[in-house]
Amino acid sequence: MKSLHIVLFLLLLLFPFTYKTIAQLQQDNLVRDHNGKPLEVTGKYFIVATKVVMGLSRKLTLSIYLEGNCRNAVTLAQAFQPGIPCSFHHAKATGDSYIHILKSLNVKFETDTPSCANSTVWRISDPDDKTHERVVRIGGVLGSPGCSTSRNWFKIMTGDSPNTYKIVSHPKDVCASPGAAIFHNLRLNFHPFKRPLVRSDDLNGFEVYFVEA
Repeated sequence: MKSLHIVLFLLLLLFPFTYKTIAQLQQDNLVRDHNGKPLEVTGKYFIVATKVVMGLSRKLTLSIYLEGNCRNAVTLAQAFQPGIPCSFHHAKATGDSYIHILKSLNVKFETDTPSCANSTVWRISDPDDKTHERVVRIGGVLGSPGCSTSRNWFKIMTGDSPNTYKIVSHPKDVCASPGAAIFHNLRLNFHPFKRPLVRSDDLNGFEVYFVEA
């Protein structure tokens, strides 16, 4: 009986430590803005490049790029443009109010939908005829996780500095096909007067931080 009391006493001592450790892990897994505040599902945020590109803003916008007159490509804004804020949406409704590292999500520009697009949800496009790059464009589907929507899903991973991140394409948790298991960074492509965001196999991804709109 005395041994049982000792075991119970030790468990009571360890419980707060265990609970604190789990809570700490959950906190460490949160994506945070540049002030250290966790990103919320209901929030709107500017995605801001950590590096300056001469003549351009560090925020993202929509531009015409290689596809007629459709303003549907995700690019760096011009220096005089304010940029467009984004919202982030979980693959599955869990009731969780926050955005987590390396969890699949939709990225949605919070702006009016151009007449040439079905939505402002980001998607990975087919390779274009000129550069053969897969440009990040709008027109994706919000929700409906699965292989048919695998190009609409992105993840946020930690960057090289505190509260900096990289947005990547790796829809393995929403699609079981072999192609979905391949990890792809996003990077800015070189183009005169435009810097479109493209899917890439480069090791150096597009590093950003988030600013509440």
